[in-house]
Amino acid sequence: MRERPTRAMIEQAAEWATQLDGAEASDADRQAFRAWYDAHPLHRLVFDRMAGIGARFEGLDQAQRKAIGAIEKEGGLTGRRIAGGLAAIALAVGLGAAASHTYSLRSLWPDHRVPVGEQREIALEDGSRLKADTGASFDVSVGEGERKVLLFRGQIMANVAPDRVRPFVIETREGTATALGTVYAVRRENERTIVTVLESHVRLCPANAVCRTLAAGERAAMRADGIQATERVDPELAGQWATGWIEAHDQPVVELLLELSRYCAAPIRFDEGELAGLRVTGSYPLNKPEAALRSIASATGLRVTIIADGAIQIARPPD
Repeated sequence: MRERPTRAMIEQAAEWATQLDGAEASDADRQAFRAWYDAHPLHRLVFDRMAGIGARFEGLDQAQRKAIGAIEKEGGLTGRRIAGGLAAIALAVGLGAAASHTYSLRSLWPDHRVPVGEQREIALEDGSRLKADTGASFDVSVGEGERKVLLFRGQIMANVAPDRVRPFVIETREGTATALGTVYAVRRENERTIVTVLESHVRLCPANAVCRTLAAGERAAMRADGIQATERVDPELAGQWATGWIEAHDQPVVELLLELSRYCAAPIRFDEGELAGLRVTGSYPLNKPEAALRSIASATGLRVTIIADGAIQIARPPD
């Protein structure tokens, strides 16, 4: 198990991030910071990540927003309150899930991150295989008593090797999905976990509710307080993303564009109302989203335009 940042490191990094950003920082302050920064590799890692948190406020989840909300009510995020806010944001990721012994500070420093537009295959020591989708971040732990994946963001598919002693568990903030067979996919987005069973069965256990077993061809959305809608899916189509392609069968164009936007480094912009009613059928490469967009445009008569800020605009042609 690799060494991880401590709470003290995170709080100190937040103090330095605030102090160095202010006009009052002296040369002595900067020299002291440099000595601390160079003293340990984790100091460098924590500070570099901490310095970027302020630019990512829009992506914070509910637990993280609560951490800074209380500080704002006391007088705003200024001076030392910024340091407290940054540390609270970092710590809230783990402290909010302490009851289920997951996440800790690990979601800020995951073992694995998949860049936007890429997919990765990972072979585990036990013979299991993971396919990680674009933007996924997660930890993997395979030891004598457990096989666990902590999924913080994005989507992974697990092809599980049999093991009668060590269950295979994918865990998120919302709960756990334990393999009772071989192949399943877990996706975390918008503070919920979506589990799709492609083969055999999966035991789905929300953090604060009763468990339920899903069979092959079933998909369920899980929050900490329970399992929401369950639907039937075609296992082959549901797992198609792991091959690097997306299959559309008379699918609304808006749904397809939203999915492709996850793989595209440039923003994809469109008016959902303008495109309502348009549907499309076809196979599209996920590793080449721009080419996929051109194919969709050709099939539907839409226009693809690269606008000034580099975003991709999808719209109906002018009359």
